[in-house]
Amino acid sequence: MTIITVKINRIWKMTPTVKALELDLMGEEFSYHPGQWIDCYADIDGERRVAGYSIASSPTTMGTFELAVKRSDNPVTQYMHTRAGTGDTLYVEGGQGDVYYRREMGNSLVILAAGIGIAPMMSILRYAHAVGDVEVKMIYGTASDEELAYLDEIRVIADANPRISYHITVSGVDTKHREGKIDEALLNEVGLNTDALYYICGPPPMIHSTADTLRKMGVQNSHIRYELWW
Repeated sequence: MTIITVKINRIWKMTPTVKALELDLMGEEFSYHPGQWIDCYADIDGERRVAGYSIASSPTTMGTFELAVKRSDNPVTQYMHTRAGTGDTLYVEGGQGDVYYRREMGNSLVILAAGIGIAPMMSILRYAHAVGDVEVKMIYGTASDEELAYLDEIRVIADANPRISYHITVSGVDTKHREGKIDEALLNEVGLNTDALYYICGPPPMIHSTADTLRKMGVQNSHIRYELWW
């Protein structure tokens, strides 16, 4: 794949541990499917370093794309959180990954996200909303209310599109939402269509347990899509 140069249009804090970046393609050709990821390079103290990030925007957005970056020890991530600013240059290669969604793949989706796993699921949600005729249930879990990224936008999308619904669960205490993790009880509460396509993104234990629960509930393995990043 070709590495292209992009410019940071905006960078803002979404949660205490997550920053979002809007990147300007500056006329370069760049294509991806909802749910895919990129390699992102930054020149840091004279050395080019790389990290992989999921794309949060929909490919229906032209000229820019968006990343959501959770704080970590990775040098590129640390650069994003502490040094990068509007107008700075980055280099990207992508989109990549075999777990993605296109309209012709199915009419009904269930997208399950935990933590920063919300990023590629937002890409799918935004795309489905733009397409307009896809049924989507989003199930989104975090450790605390303050770590719920994109919640306001998710609400706006669901209010505007009767085909889209969402369910929030928080594993920490003092939450305004359902308390607990994404588990069989929640999936039963939501009421799932076993013929839908299921996309899962989160830490490996969440991915494995959720996939096992879906299989137990009668979802065919071929309908369950995920990648293991960690």
